[in-house]
Amino acid sequence: MGIDYLSTCDIAEEQGDKSSAVAAKGIRNVINNKLPKFSLEYPCHSNVERRWFTMRVKPLHVTGQRFTLILHERHIADSETRIRQERLALATDAGHIGIWDMDILTHDLTWDHWMFQIYGISPKSFQGTYLDWVSRIHPEDIETATHHLEDSLNTGKPFESEFRIIRPSGELRYITAKAQILKHTDGSPQRIIGVNVDITDRKVAEERVKNLAYFDQLTQLPNRRLFLDQLKEALTDPLMTHQIGALFFIDIDRFKTINDTLGHSAGDALLIQVAKRLTENSIPKSTISRLSGDEFTVLIHAAGQTFEQAHDTCVTLAKKILSSLRQPFSLLNGNHQTTVSIGISLFERCTKGS
Repeated sequence: MGIDYLSTCDIAEEQGDKSSAVAAKGIRNVINNKLPKFSLEYPCHSNVERRWFTMRVKPLHVTGQRFTLILHERHIADSETRIRQERLALATDAGHIGIWDMDILTHDLTWDHWMFQIYGISPKSFQGTYLDWVSRIHPEDIETATHHLEDSLNTGKPFESEFRIIRPSGELRYITAKAQILKHTDGSPQRIIGVNVDITDRKVAEERVKNLAYFDQLTQLPNRRLFLDQLKEALTDPLMTHQIGALFFIDIDRFKTINDTLGHSAGDALLIQVAKRLTENSIPKSTISRLSGDEFTVLIHAAGQTFEQAHDTCVTLAKKILSSLRQPFSLLNGNHQTTVSIGISLFERCTKGS
């Protein structure tokens, strides 16, 4: 019986998979008294379900005879756990989701392989600490991200934040992070476990849509739609209640003639240069927009606390703009001079209930 089984073990070791070879070697060592006992955990899946077993091998003495006992135990609960783990691993790999785990007391931080890929670093360069993570966040977003995390730790609420990171290469990436608090039996926080997802592609797409919707594609200035939103906000801004606002309407004289005689390329070049000069001569708390064609606006949120102050501010700015736009423009076929017309309107804020 033992000789036949040893022969079977040899065949398994030569022809079977890695688990079979390990099992065969372990059984042989127990039979030959080289090991007091042996155990091996192995999968045995079917087309219907995924299952895990443990094989235990030990000698058994009965009426003076020595036998080798081999037991196989199926781990149902463990199988379910492994299935969930496999599904989670597949989901995180498919979604490029990074998983992290931090000890709340020591601030020791553990990352999986996707976290390193998202942050563009190798495990060797990672210190495994909370501060190491913070150092990789964009300086402008550190306060927001750390505040969200600290609020979660203090309140026990789920952590959720969106921030930018800077990879060692200098590349900027957008991250969304979520996590849950794990507590001790006494209710005190023990660990925080969460995920990071790189949402850079989505952010870039959103910015592209926003740019198309709210900005003039030729001059990159706010378009009519964004201008109307900003004007509505300026008229009702409670922080500017004691300030007089102003609105400039600027129109390029005989622009149609320039387009007809010099061509649309020359007209586009003129519009781009006008937008640039208006931007260069703007004042604080002002917004420049292109409404359409050759029509531009300058919205001044705070021109002065009185109409007299606002009047003086607008006159000074109008002279500055006119002086700048009188200078020759470099068009495709040489320099060209033009004039503009400016209309100015002053306005007060609408107070609540008025």
